[in-house]
Amino acid sequence: MTMTTAKRPVASPAQCRAARALLRWTQGQLAQQATVARKTVADFELGNRSLHRRTRLDITVALEAAGIEFIWAADGEGVRFARKMPVVQLVPDVEAAASAIRRATA
Repeated sequence: MTMTTAKRPVASPAQCRAARALLRWTQGQLAQQATVARKTVADFELGNRSLHRRTRLDITVALEAAGIEFIWAADGEGVRFARKMPVVQLVPDVEAAASAIRRATA
């Protein structure tokens, strides 16, 4: 782990639940994106299990990649949609767009 990731804040169980709700993701979808088991996500969100920092970082990064921005402030924590959408979501499926245009102009 680098110094950058060692000091980087990671999602709390409440932030994880809230972020999933914003994205309308199931625990299984988050687990797949973070490459962890669904039970790991479920136990973490319920506070039944303390995760390794690396696993919490994987969950945090997966949620950020989907467009979630974490808020860590002295008066509380939270989540919101990021002001800028991730590059992955800004680039449309070029082939699907081209196909739709071809159908519309045929």
